[in-house]
Amino acid sequence: MTIEDRIKSIREKPENVRMVYIFILVTIVMTFIVVLWIFSLRVDVRAIVNNVNDKTILPDNGGQLQDIKDAINHSNDAIDTVIQRTATGNDIEALPVDGNDTLTNGDNTHQ
Repeated sequence: MTIEDRIKSIREKPENVRMVYIFILVTIVMTFIVVLWIFSLRVDVRAIVNNVNDKTILPDNGGQLQDIKDAINHSNDAIDTVIQRTATGNDIEALPVDGNDTLTNGDNTHQ
């Protein structure tokens, strides 16, 4: 039986039987695609891990990486200050300015 004959015989079957064929075919094709995707993902993860170990994935161009780390640390310090002042009941109107522990009021002058 050729493929054309098989297709012709499927076309002659009731719709619910054809839907079963479609469901089976879609399941097979999607399984194949997911397997390929997982395989390529594993290859990508290995490449990323190797690059991280070599430290070539994010080269530090002109100290940019250190600037990002400093900004994150400063943000964390500001959040910690807000949490501490909120927990102690102090009134907070703005976040720390210039990296010091002083807060500004609404007109941007130091209290």
